[in-house]
Amino acid sequence: MMKKMIALVLIAMLLFAGCQTNGEQSVAADATEPTATYDWMAGESIVTSQRMGLKRMGTNNTDYAIAPNGVYFMYSTMGYTDIGEQISYVLYSDYGSDTFIKLCGRADCDHNNTDCNAYIADGNNIYYYDGYIYAVSGSSGSRNDTSERAGLIRMNMDGSNRVTVLDLDQFAQDLGCDFATCNMIDSGECLFSIHEWVEVPAGPNEQAFTSEWVASYRYALDGSMEEPQLIESEGGQLYHCGDVFLTLMNGAQEGGYDGYDFSYWDWDMETDTITYLTDHPGIAGFYGKEYGYYFRDGAVIRLNYETREEERIIETGLEGDYFAKYFPDCIVIASEEMGTDADNQVYIYNWAYELVDTVKLPLFSGIPYDQSLIAETAERLIFSDDLFSRVPKYYIEKSELGTGNAKVHSFKLPDLSTADLEYWEDQEWLNNG
Repeated sequence: MMKKMIALVLIAMLLFAGCQTNGEQSVAADATEPTATYDWMAGESIVTSQRMGLKRMGTNNTDYAIAPNGVYFMYSTMGYTDIGEQISYVLYSDYGSDTFIKLCGRADCDHNNTDCNAYIADGNNIYYYDGYIYAVSGSSGSRNDTSERAGLIRMNMDGSNRVTVLDLDQFAQDLGCDFATCNMIDSGECLFSIHEWVEVPAGPNEQAFTSEWVASYRYALDGSMEEPQLIESEGGQLYHCGDVFLTLMNGAQEGGYDGYDFSYWDWDMETDTITYLTDHPGIAGFYGKEYGYYFRDGAVIRLNYETREEERIIETGLEGDYFAKYFPDCIVIASEEMGTDADNQVYIYNWAYELVDTVKLPLFSGIPYDQSLIAETAERLIFSDDLFSRVPKYYIEKSELGTGNAKVHSFKLPDLSTADLEYWEDQEWLNNG
């Protein structure tokens, strides 16, 4: 019965996405991500309303994708499956639903082996683009294990018709290197690096190797590039802040702040050039064209790049270590600590800098409360209680904020593999399904 229900859900997804012909799939040209408006919203947001296609500040460490139909997560197993292989699988939930399913609609599938459409070996960097789901399969983390090649794959939105778009490892080896790693998929392009193994000093009769970065490349998902293009500009791309693709560089340009010898730059993907923004003030945050925003000493602070002056724009009265995350409709502040003695409340402000609501999270022992906020959609804030897997466990409905009825809800999750069950047998969230 459960298999039939999953199949029906994914058939509905296909109807939304459009027709298939010989493995091809399309979506309506006007298919867009959902938007929402709430009574508590106010002020002028500094954050773009675009959620699809960008690694956005605040949730950039989570492997998830916003799509027109719902939200996708890549979940990695903590152990080995009954077939002896460590793998990952794709979780999917419709907008408005309290249930995640494994992304496989096949009625003949038990969803516990690598033949399942939801399973991807060493999966990472899930991404939605132009009616398809993309991800990177395989990893070259071991010098002696080449069984899983790193490749950029594309699939239909129900996980079917999977094809390899680019063999990343083969590209690296054609250039005389050993393997490739995907840094992120963003703005319709796969950004990856190629590496080589280098022998380092070791004891007598021993060999030791370390991997060294060689170069970085970009590859357009729309097929417009005959081959990946070399990224020649310096710096490491981090995440999006409005119209800024924030990039970190070694070396301060204007004396630095409190001894931090780094600087922030804006990377233009099309021209492969970077523009200086500000020296790194020592705190991660949202850094736009002219101002940076971060939390310190009980306040949300706005840094003026030109004058190097700080303005305390939200006085929270909070004492201790907190972190602020910035979204199109709100600012969320949570403690950087974890455990039963830490503040497990999230403080939600609108862009008029008014406190909209305070919501208490469950007590987490394995993840700091600020990092437990792993994803955001137009309708929800999504939380996890595990630092490694970042499996979506809880959510707050934005429609409940400011009503006096806001609370944390639990997602229903699919059955886990044998290895997962053994690892998580004492975890409370297994009781939710």
